[in-house]
Amino acid sequence: MDSLRDKQMSLVTEAMRATQLKPTPLAERAGIKASTLTKFLHGQTETLRQTTVNKIANFAKLETVKPVGADEPEASLYAGDLGFLREDVEAGTQFKMRVKTRALNLLGIEPDDILVFDRARRARNGDVVCAQKFSHEYGSTETLVRVLRGNFLVTHTTEMTDDVPLFIDDTGLKIMGTLARQIRDRSF
Repeated sequence: MDSLRDKQMSLVTEAMRATQLKPTPLAERAGIKASTLTKFLHGQTETLRQTTVNKIANFAKLETVKPVGADEPEASLYAGDLGFLREDVEAGTQFKMRVKTRALNLLGIEPDDILVFDRARRARNGDVVCAQKFSHEYGSTETLVRVLRGNFLVTHTTEMTDDVPLFIDDTGLKIMGTLARQIRDRSF
């Protein structure tokens, strides 16, 4: 199995090929420091942070590398075609996730529902959001679907859980998008 570095190197190489850019212009256009990318390419750093990989992948319109050991129990990217949403999704403002949790079942959001999140819409108190929880210690990320309550993310479920509200600090926990649409797909 390829190491995380191998997977990241493959993604960076593909991004350079797809955009026809050398490392420094690619980094600048993706919104990261050029030195971060060149140090990685020259073996001075072992791996890139997941946020850096995401920026490169988003700029080059590539799938991101899931870190080794990353856990995504609550939602996963949905690759199916939803024709009526194609324009918004292709414009980069929206992304689709398939729910894998009952964390928001009191709001009518069930496993296998498809949620469309909008990156451009500012989250307000009470909104359903997609967030990423980063573990800088392990270099992994977890995708969450929760409700925004003040500066915290919370669940709304009938399940017995020991979930505690999660504080949003933009370094360990960051909101990626606000719910725009919910689709119940039962065709599979």
